[in-house]
Amino acid sequence: MSPAPGSADDSTGTFFWLSSSGRATADPADGFWSDFARLDDMAAANPWLVGTYDFAEDFPHWEMHPEGDEIFIAQSGDFVLTLERDGTRSDHSLKGGQSFVIPRGAWHVLRVIAPGRIVVLTAGKGTQHRPL
Repeated sequence: MSPAPGSADDSTGTFFWLSSSGRATADPADGFWSDFARLDDMAAANPWLVGTYDFAEDFPHWEMHPEGDEIFIAQSGDFVLTLERDGTRSDHSLKGGQSFVIPRGAWHVLRVIAPGRIVVLTAGKGTQHRPL
């Protein structure tokens, strides 16, 4: 269901799919991650997923996006992003007001120094996870 033009719902309660034609579709966050087959179908038709997350705890796993870059835009908080590419790890600070582009195919994990909110834009098709 798409939001009414100009609506101001809680941004953490809705994900947005952006199609290559420029159409944005809203998807309620409640139960969003429960049907991975549906999410994969949505990602095939809508290459970008936009979501707002309140992070109070570290990522529970590593994550990687093979289809495109991922953008983190920190609204508040203090974080450390660890990237792993070609067997090399690097740490990157991310604080409220800053943004960071995670390159396509880079494994990454987020550690919370101080809780905060991050807007995430992801080319989500084919997202992979692995244990810490």
